[in-house]
Amino acid sequence: MYETIQSRINKFHMFASRRMYEQCREQAEALIQIKPEEPIGYLLMAQYSYFVQIHEDVLTWCEEALLRGPEDLRVLVTVTALHQSIQCDKEKRMELVETGLRLYPYHEFFHIHYAILHEGVDNEQAKASYEEAIRLNPHHEQYLGWYATFLHDIGQSKEAEQLEKLALQEDPENEQNLFRFAIKAYENRKYQKAQMLMEKAISQNPNSYWMREYYKEIYPSKNKIVRAKLQLDHALLKIWKYPSEILRKLLFEKIPMEYCMLFVLILGFVGMMSLFGVFTLIAATGYILLLIISVIISNSMLHAVGITDEEEIKMKRKVKSTQLAALKKMQKQVANSKKNPKEKQETSIPRDALEVQLAKVWDSDSIAAFKEQALTQDDTEARKRSSHTNNQPVPIDWPKDHSNWPFYVIGIVMIIMAAFRFIPSTTTETVSKPTEKVTLEDLEEKQSELKELTEAVENQVSITSDLDQSTINQFLQAVKEDNLEESLPDLIAEDYRPIIQQNLTSPLFKELAEARVVMVHQSIATTYFLVKNEQENSKTVVEVLLGEITHIYAEKWDESEKEEFHRLVEEIESNGKAVVE
Repeated sequence: MYETIQSRINKFHMFASRRMYEQCREQAEALIQIKPEEPIGYLLMAQYSYFVQIHEDVLTWCEEALLRGPEDLRVLVTVTALHQSIQCDKEKRMELVETGLRLYPYHEFFHIHYAILHEGVDNEQAKASYEEAIRLNPHHEQYLGWYATFLHDIGQSKEAEQLEKLALQEDPENEQNLFRFAIKAYENRKYQKAQMLMEKAISQNPNSYWMREYYKEIYPSKNKIVRAKLQLDHALLKIWKYPSEILRKLLFEKIPMEYCMLFVLILGFVGMMSLFGVFTLIAATGYILLLIISVIISNSMLHAVGITDEEEIKMKRKVKSTQLAALKKMQKQVANSKKNPKEKQETSIPRDALEVQLAKVWDSDSIAAFKEQALTQDDTEARKRSSHTNNQPVPIDWPKDHSNWPFYVIGIVMIIMAAFRFIPSTTTETVSKPTEKVTLEDLEEKQSELKELTEAVENQVSITSDLDQSTINQFLQAVKEDNLEESLPDLIAEDYRPIIQQNLTSPLFKELAEARVVMVHQSIATTYFLVKNEQENSKTVVEVLLGEITHIYAEKWDESEKEEFHRLVEEIESNGKAVVE
């Protein structure tokens, strides 16, 4: 039964990595039939429901798993993460986290989620929970990144930048941290830092929609005129937003912020017209010209690196035309086969082969490949210029930002123009009604998108990597100290313990006593560790699922699994991450 259960779990994760979700469902249902009293099948069904975005079923399967393992660590971790992913009832998430803290007070996962639940509600408690989680696991780059982002949000930017450095020291190529830090630097008007981080982030994942969108916003800030316009926007926004917030408080927050800002805009414009007269129109015209010039420069810079809206539209059209051409070809083949039934019988395509052909035409992977090819053709020269920069490690000392002298020049010119209003003049001023219309809808949308993006990036973080790392370290320590048999209940999955007990005298454990973890590869919830004995030049693959060792692959272990062992070693060495002592 063990082989059947474990093989189905492995197949589930394999299908999930390939987005073959119906096959995932079949494996999860089979596990429920094999062991209905165990929570693993229900957890996998909850994950399947999340993959296909049926959130009601996610909650149902999570409840089934909790009924069978209400105090099981892997159940609490998985269910909490899924509830956080679908943003379900906050009270239910708090109940799960508090249960985890009560049962596992030294597990940093629950402290992190306790902090997330208190963000914006009790920032002091959130800060204390973040600090406790990092105290328990000071080398988790993702936790450091989340805490740094939170500190930026509450205005403690100096402390946040120290945490950013620590996070990048742990993993300088973590695209999620690089992306979040770039956005925060841009919001704080540290444009050179934002450019450096965003270029590094997009080099890790050039096909990410959100990275490309924010890259289009951040990259043009290299230009002095664009930076001056951004600085001016920031100053005007502060002047505009502060009285709007006061007005909304005076109205007991019964009126939406957008209406308050619109009222302040109209009132402010009327006041400036009464004070400065025609110079108000001159200043508005100057701002519009600056806006137009900034847009032209930004589009030109983005066109040079091959990232534009026009380029995206062209790629979609090329993909669509390719799909239509392939569909017409297939329809023609079908029509010919109907005219020649004998030939159709001889050359009929098996169902599996037909699915492969259709996947080649319609699958998103082929579209991504086509998109990458188009990008390569369009911006080869620009990527050559930036390739050297992208391959460099992120410096820990942030670069000094650009000078703000263009912004100061614009400010001085506006003050001088306003001063001329009060110089006596014999000319009669004629004030025309302005046509300027300014709103903050785009800024509001960007802030909302940033919040959703941060939540989506957090959902992709592995929820078990730290637990699995701790398990493999304890396992190797137990082997080294020759007390593995006593540690079996804590480290080895229940179904796999008999196999370990029967082979305690195996020479494999002598080799493992002098071995160390050299590489790690994570696939959904399963973590594969490549353990190597340098003296014997032997390799072992240890499979860990939610904090329990579920399988061991090695040359000197099971002869029937040699082929799978070599396949796993090749996969880990190709896609895994090296572990540095």
